[in-house]
Amino acid sequence: RSVRHLHALEPDTGVTKTFLLRRIVSQVTTTGKSFVPDGTDQTRAALSELEQVWNSHTAEVEVLPDSDAATRLHKRRGTTVAASGNLLLHYSDANIVADELAGYGPEVLVISPPQLRLAVSSRLRLVAEQHDGAAAATGGDARG
Repeated sequence: RSVRHLHALEPDTGVTKTFLLRRIVSQVTTTGKSFVPDGTDQTRAALSELEQVWNSHTAEVEVLPDSDAATRLHKRRGTTVAASGNLLLHYSDANIVADELAGYGPEVLVISPPQLRLAVSSRLRLVAEQHDGAAAATGGDARG
């Protein structure tokens, strides 16, 4: 799944930021204003900033051996194995990696950071609650 970003000047603050496109939910409007580029390679700057963020965020996860999660997460860019055998994963966005890790269900346990552990746990609880509701509505059989 592709993740798209927009590296742009935020008019209200005058600060250049990188925006995750899927999080832009309001109508995008043009200002009608023009500007003279400062000559900086904005693509290189944006990629450099994203790489710094990627390197500064690391999650430690325990995975079930020989599981889909183990296979896929071992192949994930930048993954290393800690002395404990747990995987160390770099990420740039906690919500995106929480969605990814929650998708593995019981095959993954987030050890750290605590915020990511909570985010994954919250997603899994929501799925369980939704399925419990479906089970109650169908007389207990919530199979797909």
